Amino acid sequence: PEEEKIFSRKDLRYCDSPIIEKDGRLLYFSATDPSVSQSDTSDPAVILTVAINSRKEIFITEIIREWFNPDQFIDAVINVAQKIRPVRFAFETVSFQKTLKFFLEKEKLRRKIYVNITEVKRSSHVSKQERIKRIQQYIKAGQIFLCADPANLSDTQKEFLDELDTFPYGRYDDILDALADAIEIQFSPSEKPKTRFTYKNIGDSPYGTGYCYKAVEVSLEERYKSSNRETARL
Repeated sequence: PEEEKIFSRKDLRYCDSPIIEKDGRLLYFSATDPSVSQSDTSDPAVILTVAINSRKEIFITEIIREWFNPDQFIDAVINVAQKIRPVRFAFETVSFQKTLKFFLEKEKLRRKIYVNITEVKRSSHVSKQERIKRIQQYIKAGQIFLCADPANLSDTQKEFLDELDTFPYGRYDDILDALADAIEIQFSPSEKPKTRFTYKNIGDSPYGTGYCYKAVEVSLEERYKSSNRETARL
């Protein structure tokens, strides 16, 4: 029933490309929901990218959803990093994903490609559904845009809408999971970049995650200079 849905697709907004404010700045962030099984019964891997403007609007610019083997997945991550140059690349590091991250780190050095991997650790105090539900406030406020023509959606974009419609009872929620991680690590060009702070006692942290991101003083020169550090895409 419509009244039981967590998300409503009518609250999602559409655009051809990210809306750039007068300052001309956009920051890009990518996130993964890793899966490296090619079995039809397994979940697909997702690599999702968002752009953030100075009004803190969130634009979903690219969604990759495939059943990869490990080599294909690492190739796909590095290709996104080369093409989009995200400021941060969220990467879940639990179980087998830790091994994937190890090989990704080795491969990016071998290819001399910079990928700013931001580890996303999971807490037993916060369920996957609870994390995904936090997206609702952004969609409801009209802050999330899908960069697409609603009359001519790709298969992956249609899958994203299906996940919105069927959450939390649908077969898949991998795109929503990656979107939640991208929102977790993002900051807008008008904000100070955020640094990850960890808590000795998990119970002291917001949502019981054990960590949070806080704004820190960084000069404009430091924020936007080209180096092997977080680099804004101007």
